[in-house]
Amino acid sequence: MTVSTEMDDAAEMDGCNIFDVFWRIMLPMSKAALGVVAISEFTWDWNDFFGPLIYINTPVKFTIAAGLRLFQTRSDPQIGQTMAMTFISVIPLLIVFYSAQRYFIQGIVITA
Repeated sequence: MTVSTEMDDAAEMDGCNIFDVFWRIMLPMSKAALGVVAISEFTWDWNDFFGPLIYINTPVKFTIAAGLRLFQTRSDPQIGQTMAMTFISVIPLLIVFYSAQRYFIQGIVITA
């Protein structure tokens, strides 16, 4: 919503069609916002617990967040294995965040 429409009008006057305006002007200007949305959505979906728990019935097909719950029992909590699996489950989140960190920081700077 903060992207000005003057660039759209100038590109249309120069002969760009709607697809070119989107691909060459709007998409590069909104990379920061798209990076923030991508990081947030990936983190939300990766850590989702109740959604997969509703639809998946067999423990073999559980997601990582639901599978970590299987290690927590009252009689034998298995803290060491749970912490190791939690650390391993965080690694993909760190990879996604560090690969898109510049877009995330740029999006925060632009909105603040």
